Amino acid sequence: MVLQLLDAVPPARQRIQNPLTLSRQFAALSLVFSGSEGIFLNWAGRPRVTAQFMRDTEYDVAVVGGGLAGSAAAAMIGRSGLTACLIDPHRDYPADFRCEALTQGQLDLLAAAGLLDQTRAVMTASNGLWIARRGRIVERRDSCLYGIHHRQLVMRLRDLASPRVPLVEGNIAAIENGPHRQVLRLTDGRSFSARLVVLATGGNVRLRRALGMTQTEYSPVHSVSLGFDVVPAANGRFSVPALTYHAESTAARMAYLSLFPIGSTMRANLFVYRGVHDPWLKQLQRHPRAALTGLMPNLQNVIGDYEIAGPIQVRPIGLYEVSNAVQPGVVLVGDAFGNSCPAAGTGCDKLLVDVERLCNHHLPHWFATEGIPAAKIRSFYDDPVKTARDARSRTHAFYTRAVAVNDDLKWRAIRLAKGVVPRLLALPLAAARSASRRATVDPGIAA
Repeated sequence: MVLQLLDAVPPARQRIQNPLTLSRQFAALSLVFSGSEGIFLNWAGRPRVTAQFMRDTEYDVAVVGGGLAGSAAAAMIGRSGLTACLIDPHRDYPADFRCEALTQGQLDLLAAAGLLDQTRAVMTASNGLWIARRGRIVERRDSCLYGIHHRQLVMRLRDLASPRVPLVEGNIAAIENGPHRQVLRLTDGRSFSARLVVLATGGNVRLRRALGMTQTEYSPVHSVSLGFDVVPAANGRFSVPALTYHAESTAARMAYLSLFPIGSTMRANLFVYRGVHDPWLKQLQRHPRAALTGLMPNLQNVIGDYEIAGPIQVRPIGLYEVSNAVQPGVVLVGDAFGNSCPAAGTGCDKLLVDVERLCNHHLPHWFATEGIPAAKIRSFYDDPVKTARDARSRTHAFYTRAVAVNDDLKWRAIRLAKGVVPRLLALPLAAARSASRRATVDPGIAA
């Protein structure tokens, strides 16, 4: 029996500061054996399968792509009793600008997937959400935004999947699919098989094209997402717990600015409808404060004086969908099947619905009988819960854009209603609060 331990000495950034910590890390290592072969253990304690161990190994499910969709699927499959592996080029998922805030509805979806309790620790609740239109606060909601570092969430999901779902570091060169077994070949020569391949490779088209699938962009330059940190000037504090600041005019060509805490940092996500070569984007990189002031002149009146801290991340979004996806033995989830616009706030909903429906509802039925023919795969794409969420995501992407940039009478009326109705609804609540305050001072008034 051969046992091999990798990284016996941690890298410099993980050097141990005291003997107690060292003993705890060694105690955390778990040993995994299989016949006469071994599994490498990295310093984090996650099993990494060797080429020799993988030879002739068969899995029920191979999840290809270790981002949010793939890691969530791996975590759910790992507790189902099916044998599975997660294949991704990165042992440690790199920092990535996407999905930095969740709503209560998205937390409910995580709960439906059985993943909320284990991931809540990496979230920061805002304890309230204020809405601003035309440079003024129009609504103060009790609901929260939950800020997250995308990488931390992905790594937490991977930890939940391990050790039942080992991480295989590598790139897939080819997938040979059929109704019974799928053969996956890696670029380093390794190969193995699975009854089902869950393709969670996001916008990467290479494997989908090799399988005969076609990706079509139906809105090539739909929006641009921007991410950066903001700090109050002169070491002050922001008065807003979290903020959605809508465009002051259609000329701004923006959907909204979202401010929310991640840890002790106030994070900003700004969604605009501009081309990637728009001069304003260049101005934002060179003179960020001036560019934001030009876009939102009254923002400072709402949050106070502020500064931009650190780099500005830019992510252009083109909307696409995949056709000819019904293939035996291979199913697409998340952005691998079709993406969404971050400004619409539906991307994480769509992804989580995909993973939850696949793992909780379809896999048990598929694996109850032999083979994964195209008919089983089609049942997932035709799932009414999934199709409804996909349709909502696409519709909302265009609706959000139209509200922000269209000057037709219809859209001007919609914008007006969005600004006026919350104020009218808030009047009775404000009156009730005022009466409550008076009653506290002099109880006789309420009587």
